[in-house]
Amino acid sequence: MATTYELTMQASDLLAHLEDSGGELTPEAEASLDAWLEAAPDKLGGIRAVLARFKADAALLKAEARRLTDRARALGNAEQRLKGCAVLLLEAHEELTGEAKVKRADFSAWLATTKSVSGPDNVWEWPAHLRVEQDPRPNKKAAGLLLKAGEELDGITLVETRGVRFR
Repeated sequence: MATTYELTMQASDLLAHLEDSGGELTPEAEASLDAWLEAAPDKLGGIRAVLARFKADAALLKAEARRLTDRARALGNAEQRLKGCAVLLLEAHEELTGEAKVKRADFSAWLATTKSVSGPDNVWEWPAHLRVEQDPRPNKKAAGLLLKAGEELDGITLVETRGVRFR
C-alpha cells in the first residue's frame, strides 16, 4: 500500500501531466490514474480505522483520568477524616495528661495551631484592592455568534477550515 505522501505526490504528478497535455490522458497516465483511484480509497479506509482507534483510546484515557481523579479525591477525603481522628485523639490525650504531644520511637505527634484568612465566598464582596484579577480570555463562542449574525468586529474574523468526516 502506498503512503499518503506517495499518493499525494502521484496526484500532483497526474495533475501536472494533465495541465501539460492540455487535459488529454495518455494511456500510461490513464493507467497511473486508475492505480491511484484504486489505492486512495484503501488509504482512506486505513486512515479512518486509525482515527477510530485514536478516538477510542482517547475516550478510554479520559475515563481513566476521571477514575483516577475520583480515586485521588476519595483518598484526600479519607486523609482528612483520619487527620480529624488524630486531632480528636491528641485533644483527648491533652485533656487527660496535660501534654499536647505524643512521642514514640518511630514518630511524634502534636497539636499545632495555624492561622488562615477567611472571607466571603463571593469575590466581589472583597475590597477591590484585595481581589486578584484573572487573566482575561476571549469568548470565542460569543464572538462567533455575533459574526454569524452579521456584526463586524475589529480584528476578529470567522476562519473556515476543511476537515474530513467519516460515517
